[in-house]
Amino acid sequence: MGEVTVRTADIEDLIPVVYLCGEMVEQSLYKHMGFDARYFGEYALGFVLSENTEVFIAQQDGDTIGALLCSVGQGVTSPSLIGWEHGFFVRPERRSLRAARLLVETYIKWAEDMGAKRINVGNSAGMDDDKFQKLMRRFGFSHAGSIMYMHK
Repeated sequence: MGEVTVRTADIEDLIPVVYLCGEMVEQSLYKHMGFDARYFGEYALGFVLSENTEVFIAQQDGDTIGALLCSVGQGVTSPSLIGWEHGFFVRPERRSLRAARLLVETYIKWAEDMGAKRINVGNSAGMDDDKFQKLMRRFGFSHAGSIMYMHK
């Protein structure tokens, strides 16, 4: 297999990102909510077009194998900027520490360059939390608390 690369997504990259999101939903705690490809495609398009949001994609051998959607915005208690991860997924059959690592490193650098004073990541989709925390600690993230949910 070829080298894994990460880059900023263009509008032309959104179709594979939509398929990735559909795969993620099927494997996640969001499965019961369903997946609307058009709705998500429009959501992701907004991230590509906005100045304070970004979609990063991981590619290997010409295939989009992962994506990370993120934004930077002012906090609640001050105007200091916070980086927010909105979605992070790598195809299970193509998962490697390298793809995830490159996506997270790219997100961190982008958020820093945007002036973020804090950078957040979360695990609300149901990934094994021990593995998620281990991965994020490698980048210097600290555990801040828990995410609780209720299906209706």
